[in-house]
Amino acid sequence: MRASALTPAATALRVEGRVAFQTAGLGTIRIGARSATVNPGVPLTAATKVLVTLMSDPGLRALKYVSVNPIAGTFTVRLTGLAARTPISFAWFVIE
Repeated sequence: MRASALTPAATALRVEGRVAFQTAGLGTIRIGARSATVNPGVPLTAATKVLVTLMSDPGLRALKYVSVNPIAGTFTVRLTGLAARTPISFAWFVIE
């Protein structure tokens, strides 16, 4: 199924209420780690974008960057600073 607009200025999809995407999920960076690798279960390409939001306090750490590995079909969420002292939850959303 595909949603499209007739012109670039038109709205292709408008949703009111809750929505679910098969290209979104949750992950955790474990205690002692500086990254977490996720297999999102959808094909990834070199053009894939992954949006990540930290859902718990990283302390003195922050989201550094996300790297996509299209061959492995995974992406890795990386933190700045030292390894996590507590589990750090994050939400992710894959877009093409």
